Amino acid sequence: MKSFNFSSSLAFKLLALGVLCIIIFVFLPSYSNGKTSKREILVINSYHESDEWVKAINKGMMDCFQRGNIPVKVVPFFLDAIHHSAAQNKSLLKRILDTNSNTRLIVSFDDEAANLLLQSKHPLLSSHPIVFGGLRFLEKQNSGQYSQTVGIKYSDDVSCLLNISKTFFPNRQRVYYVTDTSQIAKHETANFMKMWTKWIQRNPRHSLEIINVDAMPINSMLNLFRRNRTDAYIVMGRWTSLEGNLSDIISIPVFETGACSSLAISRGLGGYIRDPYQQGYDAASSALHLLKSPVEHSLMKEKKIPLSFDWRELHKWNINLNLLPEDAIINNQPFWSKYANFLVIFSLLVLAIIVTFCLQIHHYHIKRRKEDDDQRKIQELKERQHELEITSIQHNEGTISLDLNYRVISINNNALQMLMLKKQEFVIGKRITDIMQFYDPDKKLQVNWNYFIHHTNQELCPIPKRFFAYNEETKAYFSVKGEVVKVIVQNMHVGYRVTFQNNNEEERQQTFLNMALEINKIYWWEYDVNREIFTFSKNFLQQLGIVGNDKTDFSFEDFAELIHPDDVENIRKIATSVVSESKSHYSLAFRLYSHKKTNYEWWEFRSRVVEGVNYPTPYKIFGICLSVQATKEAEQRLKQTMEKVLESDKLKSAFISNISHELRTPMNAIIGFSQLLYDYKLYDDVEMHSYIDNIMSNAYSLMNSLEQAIDISKIESGAMKLTDSCCNSISLLKTAVSTQRNNLKETVELVIDTSYSISHELVVDINLFTKVMSHLIENAIKFTSNGTITLGCMDNGDELKFFVKDTGIGIPEADKPHIFERFYKGNPFVPGTGLGLSFCHLALEHYNAYITFESEENKGSLFWIHFPKDNKKRDNLIS
Repeated sequence: MKSFNFSSSLAFKLLALGVLCIIIFVFLPSYSNGKTSKREILVINSYHESDEWVKAINKGMMDCFQRGNIPVKVVPFFLDAIHHSAAQNKSLLKRILDTNSNTRLIVSFDDEAANLLLQSKHPLLSSHPIVFGGLRFLEKQNSGQYSQTVGIKYSDDVSCLLNISKTFFPNRQRVYYVTDTSQIAKHETANFMKMWTKWIQRNPRHSLEIINVDAMPINSMLNLFRRNRTDAYIVMGRWTSLEGNLSDIISIPVFETGACSSLAISRGLGGYIRDPYQQGYDAASSALHLLKSPVEHSLMKEKKIPLSFDWRELHKWNINLNLLPEDAIINNQPFWSKYANFLVIFSLLVLAIIVTFCLQIHHYHIKRRKEDDDQRKIQELKERQHELEITSIQHNEGTISLDLNYRVISINNNALQMLMLKKQEFVIGKRITDIMQFYDPDKKLQVNWNYFIHHTNQELCPIPKRFFAYNEETKAYFSVKGEVVKVIVQNMHVGYRVTFQNNNEEERQQTFLNMALEINKIYWWEYDVNREIFTFSKNFLQQLGIVGNDKTDFSFEDFAELIHPDDVENIRKIATSVVSESKSHYSLAFRLYSHKKTNYEWWEFRSRVVEGVNYPTPYKIFGICLSVQATKEAEQRLKQTMEKVLESDKLKSAFISNISHELRTPMNAIIGFSQLLYDYKLYDDVEMHSYIDNIMSNAYSLMNSLEQAIDISKIESGAMKLTDSCCNSISLLKTAVSTQRNNLKETVELVIDTSYSISHELVVDINLFTKVMSHLIENAIKFTSNGTITLGCMDNGDELKFFVKDTGIGIPEADKPHIFERFYKGNPFVPGTGLGLSFCHLALEHYNAYITFESEENKGSLFWIHFPKDNKKRDNLIS
């Protein structure tokens, strides 16, 4: 026992030690990685960290980083674009980049930091991705230097701001544009002037004065504003400390454009103001995306800044909120103003609920009083029940007696059984609608009992055919026939009696018969020999589209108008022989015009002759007719299928005949030169290389012939698998040129025409498109001995036009109609299968593209590929 306990304890300890090792092995690396895998991000701000908008930018950036799945370490640096010169900031930026070589990614905020960063041309920028945040202007000479750059460029519409200002203040026609001497302010001013030049042409009565806060004393500027405070407004091109107090010092509207502070709106009327928190969040989101999946080219996006307004300033200047754009943002708006419409609707809804509640209480008291009156009348009617039972019809009919309020006074056993009700006591006193309702299937609605009351003004109303009676509780449901009548006792209208029968069996038999006939499109007809009149069933006439007319009788001439003109005389002869010879039966197929289908349809008429008094002249001819259009169509399809089979057999024979020649020629060459190589000692190196070159050349020709045959077979059968991808038009041309460079003759040059060619993105299977271009180039090489083969791509509106132009022998007029036919070769001595252009034609159909050509004999040919920019692929490849 001791030995057993010792060994058990030792095994337990070893097991615990093993589990501990596994835990340490699994979790310790992930823990250490979590501690050491933070990625350093260098963040450069244009302004000092004490500025309110800089704090908001940093908060938005840190919130985004915290929500991301990648651990990062943010290293922030702050320039001071307001108080420092560009040279000072440039020197500071160089020190920052020199001392932060371990960073994984660089983030800059605002235009000052972005342009200084690009102007520095620091080596760190070439090896690290860059994220630009808060951009409005990026100098063109610096924007394309580095490929791993992402960011969002914010834009506004100064014209829209000027239009809003004119709408708010139509009598103020003097515009003061306030700016400073900073580099970014110059960009802002240039952008404003560009918009102003266009806007002033539409508003010539307005004037503009640009004021530089760095070049004009504050008092002079304020005095200028005070003198023109009633006929002017201010547009702030750059946010300055002056703006924070400007609207308090003088009573003049202040608009802003390019501001980067949500606090600026607290003093100005409104304008284009970038949300600093959102800028920081967007930049951090781009940085996280770069860390997850680096890019190989610049991905700069543009984001439009919405117009923002301060509700207090709008209220101060008495501006109607309906004048604002739909996407405008209103800040500092009180709850009662923001949700004024909601509060009005809510108040009306509460008032409606109160009124409805009062009406319900009033209706309840009226209903109670009416129910008491009804109970008293029911008691009086029960005393006359014997008289009402005498007037009711028994037999197999169900009978229900009602009072004037449609409550049940009596019900017989037949009605109880049909409605699957148990006892009379459970039914007496209930409204008729609680135990039986009627449904009209033609109108697809429940029939209101007022229908019968309205129609019993004449004391009797039959229940229309095809009505159904049902009880929702017992699930009783059956076709009904019967009537509703008034009950008159001692010249007094005391109630109603409903008499009905279950019509299910009769309806079932009739329905089955109609179904059997309609499924097979079989209809009856008859011909009265004495009156010479045809009578047809209404269903047959409806099938022919003859509706809206109760006429079912037709003379032979009227009926002949429906018959196909080619069949009329033949039918007339047969009808005459039937009547005169009194054939017992016959069958005839001919075409009748269908107004429903607006074309002729095949029908077969079969008949039986009934003999009368004037033998052998028949009394009447009865018959049926049925549609045989499907049979005729099947026969036609079978005929077309047989024709396709024969055509396919011809194509197969042509294919074998043509391909066998193209395969036999290179194969004979390969075999012949291979046999010569057996006696290789008889030949020198030059001859050996010549034989081998011939073998390789013919092998490539053989392989090319097989590939063309296989490719065109795959396209016709839909077996070719295509992989579409986004590619560049110039890249496609270069790929096609590289595949055919080795096939060129020394006297022929293959070039891409850069004067016409454009760079455009399109979605296509690269291999398939390259094959199409290669076939066109191969044809040009075959028929061009000297000169140039030129490729290019042109923009033609909704389509791209690729072209292959040569200076060869051209195409004779006799060959032009046949060049896209399979196996067609204008010159039988030129090598090839004659499938190349056929393949191009079929392959381009997959992209709704097509090929055309221009050619003049002895002057060359020009082939065009018309490729739609917005192509929608077909589901299947169709020959």
